[in-house]
Amino acid sequence: MALTFRCLLLLFGVAAISWGTFVLVVAPQPTIVATAASKILRGNSFAQDDLRGIGLAAAALDTVPVTRPSAFRDRVVVELRRAELALADGARTKIDTRFDTLHVALRDALTMTPADPFLWLALAWHTAVTGGLDGKMLGYLALSYQLGPNEGWIAVRRNPLALAIFPRLPPELAKRALGEFARLVESRFDETPRILLGPGWAQRDRLLPQLATASDGSRRWFARALHRLGADVAVPGVPARDARPWDP
Repeated sequence: MALTFRCLLLLFGVAAISWGTFVLVVAPQPTIVATAASKILRGNSFAQDDLRGIGLAAAALDTVPVTRPSAFRDRVVVELRRAELALADGARTKIDTRFDTLHVALRDALTMTPADPFLWLALAWHTAVTGGLDGKMLGYLALSYQLGPNEGWIAVRRNPLALAIFPRLPPELAKRALGEFARLVESRFDETPRILLGPGWAQRDRLLPQLATASDGSRRWFARALHRLGADVAVPGVPARDARPWDP
């Protein structure tokens, strides 16, 4: 199956927020990067100029003593977002530079925390974009599932990637991806309806039956969320009238 940049970019979508440049001047680099990474993971974004300044702070971590392993993951989060924006811009030189920088950040972070499932997911995405859907990429994705099977904040980013390449997944990974989607519905993550309507749409006949064992409340929530998005989707065990968002 042909994998497009658009499918891959679904993994880390964000909304808009500005960043105070004064903070970039007065705050120490680890604090700047940690604050930015936290905001990015919560779904915020930054103006290009501000993100460039944050990227400089992330690069400066190589020159200051860093004792927290999480600082290396924070740098990956920032560089990952910069790589996404480079893809969106479509400038070949900028894409190469950003992905090279991300690769270095991933290498350093995984050296510090090799059991971090988010880092293996980020490496899987990096490999998919730069090298294609080879065995290494699938191995990185499998490690992310193995090390962090039930971490929701990772799952909402991992599940779209797994579903976008679903026909290429080995049976065990495919099973994990389907079960992960059902758990996201059970936990009522806001991103889940768009996962189904986006990268999961081609697999809806496999995904929807997974919800048969979900709680009634979660299935009703999911049906209503789909309805609000304008999607007429039959959720197992939910009568059509119960999918209407105005119902109690």
